Amino acid sequence: MSYCVKCGVELDENVKKCPLCKTQVIKPYKEEQQEPSAYSAELYIPAKYGRRIIAFYLSIGLLIPNLILIAFRLMFPSVSGFVKYVVATSLFCFFMFLFPLLQKKIHPHIVIGVGFFDLLLYLAFFAYLFDDGEWFIKIALPITCVFGVLSVSFLIWIKITKRNWRRKAAFLFVEIAIMTLFSEFFFTRYYKPGFTVKYSIIIAITCLSFALLFIIADRNNKLQNWISKKFTI
Repeated sequence: MSYCVKCGVELDENVKKCPLCKTQVIKPYKEEQQEPSAYSAELYIPAKYGRRIIAFYLSIGLLIPNLILIAFRLMFPSVSGFVKYVVATSLFCFFMFLFPLLQKKIHPHIVIGVGFFDLLLYLAFFAYLFDDGEWFIKIALPITCVFGVLSVSFLIWIKITKRNWRRKAAFLFVEIAIMTLFSEFFFTRYYKPGFTVKYSIIIAITCLSFALLFIIADRNNKLQNWISKKFTI
């Protein structure tokens, strides 16, 4: 409750002038209402930047123990032979998993390229440590190259034209069949000279059967409708 400072008449809460003497009403203790801010008080972090922040913290967490191990290696070289394995594995994990997450936009071709060379260097490192260059040349290098070529071909095939999930699945099963055949071929050629492929044929036939099923389903609308009704109704 307030009163006029001149005539003492009782005033309502919302009046600006005294109704009797027209004196300006002054309310020094009235709290001013704050207008809502145009900016939110909560910090919003987009998903891609949140991914990069998490990858950054994981990278720091991976770096610190490696620096400690390197310092330990310099101080005690005779009892720290395991350090090189830890450092090599940490570098492999960083470039294979964390490096793609640190990018503003993940480019599949760059990820596959970096991962390909990262895996080759990692395998070459162990081949050098164990003095087994023949294993690297005859098994690791060709299998990694085949995997890289198949991965890039899959991405190029998808990027040329838009593919539905059935065509993607069929192409992926074909590539799995090729990968298993090549893998067994290089392994058997290293341990048993000569062209011998046995077990991968079973896997390849199974994968090609699935690929054929997806191709038929993609070209047959009646089959697609029948499958949709069976699993959705």
